[in-house]
Amino acid sequence: MLAKALGAVLVLGGGLWVGNAMAGLLEARVVEWQRWERALAILASRVGYAAQILPDALRAAGRQVGGTVESVLVRVSREVAEGRATAEEAWTHTCREYPGPLGERDWELLAQIGAILGRTGRSDQQRQLVALREQAAERCREAREESRQLGRLYRYVGILLAALLVLWLP
Repeated sequence: MLAKALGAVLVLGGGLWVGNAMAGLLEARVVEWQRWERALAILASRVGYAAQILPDALRAAGRQVGGTVESVLVRVSREVAEGRATAEEAWTHTCREYPGPLGERDWELLAQIGAILGRTGRSDQQRQLVALREQAAERCREAREESRQLGRLYRYVGILLAALLVLWLP
C-alpha cells in the first residue's frame, strides 16, 4: 500500500513537472522577445544618436541585454569587426545557429535586421530598427498572451494526465 501511494505521488509529481516544463518554454519565449525588443531599442539609439560604428553598437547592445541575445550580437559584431563577413552575412550565418526558444516565424522577423545593418544611412537604419523594435514588442505581447493561456493549459493537462494514469494503473 505504501509503495502504491509513493508511486502515485511520483507520477503526479512527474505530470506536474512536465506541465511546468512546457509552460516554461513559453515563458522563455516571452523573455527572449523582451530582450530582443530592448536590444533593438539600444541598437537604434547607438546607431542613430551616438553614431557608433556598427560592431561597437552591436557589442554594447548585446552586453546590456544579456542572455543568448548577447551571444548573437557579440558574435555578429566580432565577425564584422574582423572583416570576415558583411553585417548581413554575419547576421544570417549567426541566426541559423541560434539556440534560443524562438520559432521559425519569429526568425523571419529577426532576419530582417541583417538586411538593414550597415547598408543605408544612419537615420534610415535608426528608423528601420525602431520599426523592427515595434514589431518585436508586438511579438512579445503575442508571446505573453500565448504563455498565459497555453501555460495554464499545459500545467492542467500535465497534472490531469498524471492523475488519470494513477487512477488507471492497478
